[in-house]
Amino acid sequence: MEPRGEMNKKTVLIAEKDNATRLLFEVYLRRNGYGVVKAMDGGDALNIVKNNKIDIVICNLYMLGIDGISITEIIRNKLGLDKIVLIIVDDEDDCEKMEHAIASGANEYIIKPVLESMLIEKIKEHTNGRSNRDTVVVS
Repeated sequence: MEPRGEMNKKTVLIAEKDNATRLLFEVYLRRNGYGVVKAMDGGDALNIVKNNKIDIVICNLYMLGIDGISITEIIRNKLGLDKIVLIIVDDEDDCEKMEHAIASGANEYIIKPVLESMLIEKIKEHTNGRSNRDTVVVS
């Protein structure tokens, strides 16, 4: 079991337009020892990433202002932040969207509803260095 002390605490940005989903992810993450920052739209998400140490971004595919794919591309290409784990969350099981998200730099593409155990497992896979940017998850 990993220590949950402040030195080991990873910070997760939840960029999600739906209040209930944002709150649910926050509960999952805090219960598992992660720090949480929240954004309701793409512009806020990018400002948070630019101005804070963020380890993981969980982003809805369809955000207000800037969508999840664009956020991923900006984080990877314009900001050059290749160490951040990027997880795209969507309501639809669409292979074309999944492929586009992964090609844009996302580490994971997860279909809602998202179970706590699956979300935490996928975060740990990427933060422990056991996985590359080629994984796709469908629930």
